[in-house]
Amino acid sequence: MKIYFCDICNESIPLKDLEEGTCLAVKGKMICSSCNPMRGGGAKSGLSAWPGIVAIVIALAALGLAIFSWLEKQPDDSARSEATRDLERSIQEVGRKLEGVTDRVALLEEQKEEPFPIGRLEELEALQKTGGRRLAELDAEIESVRGLLETQAGLQRELERVSLESTDFASRLDKTQDRQDGLERAVEGLAARLEGMALAPRGDVVMPEPAEEKEPEAKSGARDVSIFDDRTRALIDQLASGNPSVRFNAVDELLRLRDERLAPWLVDQLEDDDMFVRYLIAEGLGELGRKDVCSALIERLDDPESIVRDSAHRSLETLLGLDVSYDPNGTVEERRAGVTRWKKAWDDVRGTE
Repeated sequence: MKIYFCDICNESIPLKDLEEGTCLAVKGKMICSSCNPMRGGGAKSGLSAWPGIVAIVIALAALGLAIFSWLEKQPDDSARSEATRDLERSIQEVGRKLEGVTDRVALLEEQKEEPFPIGRLEELEALQKTGGRRLAELDAEIESVRGLLETQAGLQRELERVSLESTDFASRLDKTQDRQDGLERAVEGLAARLEGMALAPRGDVVMPEPAEEKEPEAKSGARDVSIFDDRTRALIDQLASGNPSVRFNAVDELLRLRDERLAPWLVDQLEDDDMFVRYLIAEGLGELGRKDVCSALIERLDDPESIVRDSAHRSLETLLGLDVSYDPNGTVEERRAGVTRWKKAWDDVRGTE
């Protein structure tokens, strides 16, 4: 908004005076309400008071002339007092100001212009309202842009998360492929072994012949096998056979019994020379439900064969209901770190029981 200044006193003119019309605009010159000789009634009322103003001016002029004449009659300047000279100067100054007022009144009488263009104020108010609406529109646009930026940041975070998940999925896929390759090799080895074996029909037991070959004493030693039936005892005896195929078949039959009392004899075979026997036992112990085999399974996490390590890891998860980070196909350092985590988890479980 434009600010107007009085051309007489050089003071700013308040907006209220512009709206009420108490100031004057004369030939591009602005006169504030304090310097306006017509203040109180506008231009018309000011002109109607002109006779009174003229009478006051004439009276003051006459008073000044009378005083000046009296002073002239004095003997000389040396006889005047200092106060008289000051009075003379004051009267002369008043006379000059009165002459200026007379000239201003005459100028106003000739001009008769409006105090201030009110229409301009209405235009300024309209511009202010338009500017306010535009500012509101800009604020709305800024909020919209801010929302788009936040959405973009959220999408970027989601993209990073998906990228990490994709990388993790690819790693898991590679590990699954390695596991599948190991299982395929194990299946191929078993198939080749079964082809070379003269297996009896399922349910029949291949009994050892002590007269022809003396089997080594089972590692279970002095354990009491009398608690089992004849067929089960015969299968336990076959665990000491020198033929890995016979040992594998005996382990398979014993695991099918789902008898948790067989766990000690099966744990002894976790150190069998044949990788397929170790794999089958590590896989089956998780189904017997005995937690006391966990220490032996943790030792198998260092087995030379990955399929044995993987089976031991999954049986530990089944028995303890835990999800411990361990990669059976990882490096030696990674596997050792996983073994350490499993040992700590097993110690924690035993400490709470």
